[in-house]
Amino acid sequence: MSNPSGGAARSAVVAFLSAAGGAGRTSAVANLAWALASAGRRVLVVDLGSEQPHVPDYLAPFYVGEAELAERTRRAVLAVLSPPHVEPVSTVERYSLPRAAGHIDVLAPRVPAGGGRLYLDVVEASHGAISTLREQLATEQYDQVLIDAPTGTAGPVVALIAELADVAAVCFAPKGVNDAAALARQLKRQMPYRLDIVPVVTMFDMGGDVRAARSLANVRAKFGTLIDQSGAIVWIPYRSYEAYDPLLAVLFEDANDPSRVRAQYRRLAAAITKDDAIVIPDVSDEVRSRYRRIFGVDTFEPPVRVLVAYATEDRAWADWARAVLERGGAETRTLAAAGVGVAPAGGRLDTVASEWLDQPRPPELVVVRSSRLAPPDLPSLSPVWLVVERTEEGPPNDGEVVDLVDVHDAVARARLLTHFSLMAPRWEVDPVQWPRFPATRPQLVSLPPRNPQFVGRDHEIERLRDRMLSFGSGRAACTLTGPPGVGKSELALEYAYRFASDYDLIWWFSAHDRQTAVAGVAELGDRMHDPELTEDPVNEYGTTVPIEQLAEGKRFARWLLVYDNADDPAVLDGLMPDGGLGHVLVTSFNAADDTAITVPHMRPQDSAKLLTTRVNELSPADADLVADAVGHLPLALQLSVDWLVEAVEDERRVGSTGVDSATWATRAFLEQVSSEADDEPVVQVVRTLVESLKGGAPGRLAVLLAQMCAFLSPQGVALHLVRSPAMIDRLVARGGLDGAALRLDSWEIDRVLWTGTRFGLFRVDWGTHSSLRLHRLVQTRLRADMSTVEQANRRADVLAVLAAYAPIEVDEDASGRVRRFLELQKHVFVSGAMASRDDQVRRWLVNQLRFLYTDGGIGIAEAATRPAHQLLDSWLAHYGPADPLSARLGTQLANVERHLGRPTTALRLDDAALALQRRTLTRTHPQVLISARGRAGDLRGLGLFWEALDEDQATWEGFRTELGDDHPHTRSAANNLASSMYLAGDPAGALEIEEDNFARRTRMFGQDNPDTWWSCTRIGIYQRELGQYDRALTTLRTARDRLRQLRLDTNETLLRAMWHYAITERALAYHREAKDHTARVLTSLRELLGEHHPDTLACTLSYAMDHRAVGDSGVAVELSESVLAGLHGPAALPDDHPFIGLAQVCLGLSLCAAYEVEKAVGTVTAGLDVLRHRLGGTHRWTLAASVSQARVVAAAGDIERARDLVGLAYADHREYLGDDHPSTLIAASNLAVVRGPRAEFDQGWKDIDVDIPQT
Repeated sequence: MSNPSGGAARSAVVAFLSAAGGAGRTSAVANLAWALASAGRRVLVVDLGSEQPHVPDYLAPFYVGEAELAERTRRAVLAVLSPPHVEPVSTVERYSLPRAAGHIDVLAPRVPAGGGRLYLDVVEASHGAISTLREQLATEQYDQVLIDAPTGTAGPVVALIAELADVAAVCFAPKGVNDAAALARQLKRQMPYRLDIVPVVTMFDMGGDVRAARSLANVRAKFGTLIDQSGAIVWIPYRSYEAYDPLLAVLFEDANDPSRVRAQYRRLAAAITKDDAIVIPDVSDEVRSRYRRIFGVDTFEPPVRVLVAYATEDRAWADWARAVLERGGAETRTLAAAGVGVAPAGGRLDTVASEWLDQPRPPELVVVRSSRLAPPDLPSLSPVWLVVERTEEGPPNDGEVVDLVDVHDAVARARLLTHFSLMAPRWEVDPVQWPRFPATRPQLVSLPPRNPQFVGRDHEIERLRDRMLSFGSGRAACTLTGPPGVGKSELALEYAYRFASDYDLIWWFSAHDRQTAVAGVAELGDRMHDPELTEDPVNEYGTTVPIEQLAEGKRFARWLLVYDNADDPAVLDGLMPDGGLGHVLVTSFNAADDTAITVPHMRPQDSAKLLTTRVNELSPADADLVADAVGHLPLALQLSVDWLVEAVEDERRVGSTGVDSATWATRAFLEQVSSEADDEPVVQVVRTLVESLKGGAPGRLAVLLAQMCAFLSPQGVALHLVRSPAMIDRLVARGGLDGAALRLDSWEIDRVLWTGTRFGLFRVDWGTHSSLRLHRLVQTRLRADMSTVEQANRRADVLAVLAAYAPIEVDEDASGRVRRFLELQKHVFVSGAMASRDDQVRRWLVNQLRFLYTDGGIGIAEAATRPAHQLLDSWLAHYGPADPLSARLGTQLANVERHLGRPTTALRLDDAALALQRRTLTRTHPQVLISARGRAGDLRGLGLFWEALDEDQATWEGFRTELGDDHPHTRSAANNLASSMYLAGDPAGALEIEEDNFARRTRMFGQDNPDTWWSCTRIGIYQRELGQYDRALTTLRTARDRLRQLRLDTNETLLRAMWHYAITERALAYHREAKDHTARVLTSLRELLGEHHPDTLACTLSYAMDHRAVGDSGVAVELSESVLAGLHGPAALPDDHPFIGLAQVCLGLSLCAAYEVEKAVGTVTAGLDVLRHRLGGTHRWTLAASVSQARVVAAAGDIERARDLVGLAYADHREYLGDDHPSTLIAASNLAVVRGPRAEFDQGWKDIDVDIPQT
C-alpha cells in the first residue's frame, strides 16, 4: 500500500460500504475479520454500521473483554467523530478465537443519549483530522483495519471514507450493481490518495454456471476501470440461514462446503491485503460442532466432559465454572458426583472408579486453585488450574492455567470458555440466574462480623448449598436445627458470606422474640427505601412491607434472609416472604420441619484442626484430648481455644518453651473441666473461664460486665451503652477496689473489654457494628451460676443503666435520641423491664412507647400494642387508677392506636388518662394538656369536629399559658387547632392560625425541620379550601420540594404534601397529572400504612376522583366501593361519620358517570343526609354534596327537581362561600346548564369533589 506521506509501508485501512440496506456488508466484515484473525492477524474493526445486526453480534461468542486504546488514537477518533456528540472512546471490545494467534478488536463509538450508535451522515471533520486518524489507525499495532461504514451514499460519509481508506470494498446484491458502481465512482472522485475498489457481490446465487458467469460479467462491465489491475471481484454465496441469526458462515459451513464460502473469503482476504499467499486455516470439526450447537443445529460431536475439583470454601467458584461450561455446551460434574473424592489442603485424595474416568476419551479436569485444596490424585488427567487467588506457592508447576484474579465477569467467562474451545451465545445477565460470578458483591448487606476462626462443616455447607440450588431460581427455604451451642448461627453466617455473590440483598434478623424480629424488618425497610443505601436513619423507622416487596421481586431480584434463633415459630408469622426469587435460612433448636438440616457436633478432625490452628504447638494428641473433654461442641471448643491461648502465653512469659507451655496448658485445662464432669461441656468451660478471669482486676470486671450483659439481648449490646456513664457507675459501685480505675479513666473500660474478649467470654466488634455480644448459651450459664440475690442485683443494675441511658421527655438531640431508643428496644423484653416496679424504668418504658409512635412505622406500632396493653393492665392492677405513670402510658398507647386508625380505642385510653390526671394535676399541667391534645385527635378521627375544636382551643390556650407561644408543644397545639377549625368549616380561621405557626416555626426551627414544611403544607390545604387554587399549588409545591430535600422519601409528611399537591392539580383541571401523582402516593401509603389504614382509604378515594375526571368511570366506581367497604369494615367508622358521607357522594358521582343513575341518586342522597346531620347545611362539604345531588337527579331525568336543587345550592354557596369561590362558580354554571334548552341531554355539568382529609 502507498503512503501519502511517502513513508514506509503500513497496514491497510479497508472500508466496507453499500449503497442500500440488506447487502450483507456487516456480515462480510465479521466473516473477514474472523478469517484474518484465524490466520494470525491482529484485526481492528471500526464499527460504524447503521443497521442491525452489528459486528459484535456476529462475534459475540468470542468476546473476552476490553482492551485499552492508544491515547493518540483515542484523540484522533474523537476529532473526526464529533466530540460534542460522542462518548469518549478509551477501550475496544476484544474477541479471541479458539487456539488462534490473532484477535479482533472492535471500536464502536456511541452517542451518549440513549447509548445509540453513531451515524456518520451528521459528521463533518477537517482534512487534517481525517488524515491524522488514517495514519493513527494504520499504525495502531494492528495488521489490518476494517471499517463497517453506514449504509447509503450521503456526501459527508463518502468523503470521509474516500480520504480515510486505502481499499473500499463495495458490497451489493446482484440486482444492486448499478447503485454499487455509482457509489464506487463517487468514491473515486473524492479520493485524495490512491483508493483501490473491490466489488463484493453478496447473496450470490450459484444456481448455474452460465447464469453466475453472466452475472459476474455484468459486474465487471458496470465497474469497468474502477477495479484495480488485479481485477478482483469477490462473490459471497447466498446462505439462507444468515437471514435468521448473525452467524459466521466461515465457521458454520463444513470443510467440504460446495458453495465455497471459505474460499471466497480467502480471495477477499488476498484482495484487500495484496497477499495472494495468505492461508486461512481449516476449522476443526470440534470447534465447528460447538459453534453450530449455539444456534440449535444438531451435531454428532460428543460434548466436552469436565470434572471440577474444589475445596468446600471455593464452592461458589465451582458452581460458577460449571454453569459457564454447561452454557458453552459441556457436561460437568464435581469429582464427588463422578465417584471421586475431594481432599482439602494437606490431605490425600482417594480415587474411586467412575464411568467418566473409564471411558476411552477421558474428561477434562478443572481444579479451583486456592490454598484450601490439595491437588487431586488423578495421574491420568492433566489439570487445568482455575486460579481465583494469588497463593504463596505461586503459579502451578503442572497443567495449564486459566487466571481469573482481578478480572470482571465477562472476561472470566470468556477465558474459561476459550480455553476449552467452547462458545456460548452473547451472555445477557439474568437477574435471577444461579449462580453468579463469585467476585460480584451484593447491593445491600447486613450481617454480623464473620468468624475468622471458622473451621470445617464441609458436609453441612455442601448439603445446605445443594438444598438451596435444588429449587432452581424459585424461592427456597431451609432450617438449621440442633441443640444450643452446636454452631447453627455460625454455619448460617459462614454460608451467607461464602455465597454472598449470588444475592442482591442479604439481611440477618435476630428472631429470638417478635419485637426484635419486627424491628429488624423495619430497619430493612428503611434501608430498602434509601436510594443511596446509606446507614442514615430516616424519620419513619419502620415498616414491614419490605417482606412483601421482596416476595414480589421489587427492587432486589435475589435475596437471602437469615432468621437467627427463631425457636418459637410464631415469631416469624408474616415476616417471611411467601414467594419471590430468594432464599430463606432459619436457625432454631425447635424445628418441626422434617426437611430441616440437623447440625451435628464437629467431626474429630475438624475439632483438632480448630485447636491446633489457634493454639501454638498444641500436639494432635492433646488436641484430641481437649476436643473429647468438651464433647466436640463448637461453642465449647471455641471457648476452650481462647482459654488455652491465654494459658500458653502466660507460660511462655515465664520462660517455658512453646511445646511445654501447650502441654502444661492442656493438663491444667483438663483438670479444671474434669472437676465439672457432671455438667454440660459449655458449663464446664464457662466456669473455667470465669475462675481464670477472677485472677486479676480487669478479669473480675470483665466477669461482672458479662453477668450484667447476660440480662441483655443476645443480639448484642452497643459499645455506646457499655461505655455509658451509667454502666461505668454500676461497674464502679459493684466492682469495689477493682472499679476504682474506671472512675478516673474512661479507657479502662476498653481494657476490661479486651480482657473478656481474649478469654472468649464475649466478642467485641470495634468496627462498624460497634457492639459486645455474648452467646445466648453463655448468657444462660452465667445467669444459672448466680445466686438468686446476685441475679436480682445484676438485673436491677442493668435496668438502672437502661433507664439512665434512655432519652428524657425534653431530649431534642434527634440523631442521638433515635440511636439510643433503637438500642434500648432490643433490651425491653429480655432485660425484664416489663416487670420492673422502679419508677425510672417505668418512665423509660413510657418514653420508649412514645418513640415507637413518633418514629416507628405501622408494623412496629402494631407489634407494640399488645405488650403495651398488657403492661398498662399490669400497672393499673398493681398501682391502681391513681398512678401518674399509668396515665402517661395510657396517653402514649392512645397515640399509637390513633396512628393505627383506631380512634375509638384511643379515645377510651385518653379519657381514662385524663380522668386521673385532672383529679391529681391542674387542668393546665403539661401532662394534662398532652393527653387532652391527643383526645382532640381522637374526636377528629371519630368525626366529632366541634367537640375536637373545643378541646383543641382549650389545649392551645393552656400551652400558651404554661409554656409560652414559642414552645414546640404550643406550636403542635396550634397546628391541631387549625386542623379542627378547618374540619369544623372555618378554613379562613385555620389559615390565619397556620400562617402564624409557619412563621414561628421557620424562625425557631429553621428550614431543615419537617414540622416547618408540614405547616406550609397545611397552609396550602386551607388556601385550596378557600378557593385560592393557584396560590395553593405554589405553596404545596414549595412544601413538597423542601421535604424532598430533607430525604424523607418514606415519611408520611412528604407523602401528604405530594397527595395534596395532586388534589390541587385536579382542582385546576390538570387531571392526567393529578392521577399520576396520586397513584405514586397511594402506592407508598399502601406500603407504609397498609391497605386499610384510614389515610390509605382516603387517598384511594382521591384516586377514584382522578379516574372519574379522566373518563375511567368504571375504575372510579370500583375504587369508591372499596373505600366505602374499608371505612365500614377495617376502619370501623359509624354510618353517620362525615367521611362515610363523603365516600358515598363520591361513589354516587362515579355511578352517575358510569350511567348507573338510579343507584347514583340513592347513594348521593344518603351521603348528603349524613353530612347535613353531622355538619349542618352550611358546611362547605354539605354545600358541595347538594350540588352533587342536583347533578345525579338531572341525570335521572327529573330536570325540574334538579333545577330547584341547584338553585337552592347556588344561593347557599353565594351566602356562605361568596360569589368568587370556585364552588360557587361551578354551582352557577350548573344552574345555567339545567335552565338551558338542552338540559335533558345531561351535558356540561361540573362536579365538586371533596377529598377526605387527614385528622
